[in-house]
Amino acid sequence: MYNEKQSSGRTAIAPLLLFGLVFICYGNTLQVPWYFDDLLRIVNNSAVHLTGFVPSELLKSVYYNENLHRPLTMMTFGLNWLFSEDDVTGYHVVNLLIHFFAALILFKTIRMLLNSGNCRYWKDEKTRFIALTATVLWALHPIQTQAVTYIVQRSTSLAAVFFIAAIYFYGAGRRSENCRYQIVAFTGCVLCYLLALASKLNTALLPASLWLVEVLFFQDLKMPDVRRRIIWMTLGIGGLLLVGCLGFLWIWKGNPIDYFPRAYQGRPFTLFERLLTEPRVLWLYLSQIFWPLPGRFSLVHEITISTSFLQPWTTIPSLIGILGIIGAGLLAIRRAPLIALAILFYFLNHLIESTVIPLELVFEHRNYLPSMFLFVPVAAALQKGINATISQKRFQSGVIVAGTILLFIALGWATHSRNSMWHNKKLFWEDVLVKAPHTARPYLQLAAYHESRRNFPLALKLYAHSLNLYDPAPKRVHALALTNMGVLFQKTHKTGLAIDHFRRALAIFPEHEIARYNLIFSLLSEGEYQRALDNAMILLEYNPRHPYYLNTAGLIRLQMGSNEEARRLLENALAQKSDDVNTLTNLGVALGRLGHNRAAAKILETAIRLAPNNPTPRLCLIDLSLKEDQPTVAEDYTRKLLLQVPLGIIDRLLTTTTNGVRLYDRNIVGPFIRACLIDFEINHSISDRF
Repeated sequence: MYNEKQSSGRTAIAPLLLFGLVFICYGNTLQVPWYFDDLLRIVNNSAVHLTGFVPSELLKSVYYNENLHRPLTMMTFGLNWLFSEDDVTGYHVVNLLIHFFAALILFKTIRMLLNSGNCRYWKDEKTRFIALTATVLWALHPIQTQAVTYIVQRSTSLAAVFFIAAIYFYGAGRRSENCRYQIVAFTGCVLCYLLALASKLNTALLPASLWLVEVLFFQDLKMPDVRRRIIWMTLGIGGLLLVGCLGFLWIWKGNPIDYFPRAYQGRPFTLFERLLTEPRVLWLYLSQIFWPLPGRFSLVHEITISTSFLQPWTTIPSLIGILGIIGAGLLAIRRAPLIALAILFYFLNHLIESTVIPLELVFEHRNYLPSMFLFVPVAAALQKGINATISQKRFQSGVIVAGTILLFIALGWATHSRNSMWHNKKLFWEDVLVKAPHTARPYLQLAAYHESRRNFPLALKLYAHSLNLYDPAPKRVHALALTNMGVLFQKTHKTGLAIDHFRRALAIFPEHEIARYNLIFSLLSEGEYQRALDNAMILLEYNPRHPYYLNTAGLIRLQMGSNEEARRLLENALAQKSDDVNTLTNLGVALGRLGHNRAAAKILETAIRLAPNNPTPRLCLIDLSLKEDQPTVAEDYTRKLLLQVPLGIIDRLLTTTTNGVRLYDRNIVGPFIRACLIDFEINHSISDRF
């Protein structure tokens, strides 16, 4: 006989089952490398490179390019960096746990709603089956891989955790008759809303989702006066949300009337074209959800922009079809609240990312939150089928149960298979290239892959080819291709071509900081210090606290002889990143040139401790000692240098100038080291080393 103890025991199995299934499907992602925006937002973003668990460091991590950008998400990246730096395993473990908690809270939320208000006719064991089945279908679906496996999309999954938790707290508060419990529940709802917004702004429409839950599960829709009140309140809430979103946009980006035309200038489509195209994109998403073969998923999708209602011809049918589904959801509100919830919640939570905001047209991770209730009607239908067949034939019931298990296995296999594709960058981007052959992004990424393996000719061809192809952010991507070509020319000592490509990149996209940063070092190698300084100052206008920009400006000032100004810039850089060896070395040289020899030696010794195999701080110390007329000290530094660094590297540093930078006098240091090689009685360990 069924009792509460059995119910509690079965409910306790759900978290273990969810965790096991999520781990099986995503356990092969722990070594997936960095991709695309991972590098921009995490690996190359000094703001999240925390060096200590202190408030100042945590606050620093919430800024990206001096803008508040998904602060809670960025802080979690900062904490990951603090513990494991650029080792991807820790980041994937956190993403996996977030996905598990999202599934667990979704399970509890669905159960709670099925036992609330208008749905109380479900028995407890049936609500458990429906909630668990719907949650497993959602959690194992391969369309979620982009939000979980792609590290930087933690913002999507983390925001969804707090979003669904807010719905849970709201429902718990509405179900309770205890005033204190209601206060706690509604406070939790508000807090989760704020945390969701701090994770990603696509959660701004949570109040509309709460109102949808209120209408479907807690309002008596049989009463005509209730229905009329709901209509007016829906219009009021919609109006308030619209005004609130416009107000927030005004504060964040300026006047919306000016913002939208300006924002769409960098896109290969207009606002009108985006609105026409997105219904076709939504159909793509729905087809992936209900026909989830692994080969249908990709980081980049090639989709023709709708330039009118008739071009392409699928524009009008797609628009009519989407409006028809939404209409069916509205009609189902009274008689089929679960169907209404699935449909209306899905399209409601696509409103921000699939309408007027000038984002890229297609990204699969945008379905993570909207699809959370999409499988509830499917699970309910399976439950009804099992319940109906039990009274007829157990065989039919067994077929439905077996079919459900096979569906879980199929989705799990598809997710595991899709995750396997992420392991190899070359195979991953070649797969994207097959699916989107007329887009620039896969060519750009494959070029970077071949560049990392020093196949420079092929990389140059791929970069050049990408310049003629489509990209949803053409200025930024084409500027990046030109910049990467410039870097290749730098590596092959073709400085003139490098400078030309960096300038072409900046002509297309003046805000492209990577191009300007690389241009500076090409200009330095040509001895154009003033032009290099001008570009460094532009970078500091974009980001006044960037440690590398401050260090670069300080280095240029050092080469120009402005030692006091160099010191000021370098000390500011060190305040932002205290363990940067290049900054420490440059500051040590600046202090030495200002006559603060003891402080200079201390700074350079710190650089050596941090990077014992880096010869430059030791060479600077030898130079400093010789200028202080301390040959014995210089000899000691030289002996340690010879023990630590191969002679070939030392010789190259003493005979060539790196990027036109001079930190020590080669005419003094070089002869001294060579004389030491003759005078020293080289012991056995040194001879073995060289």
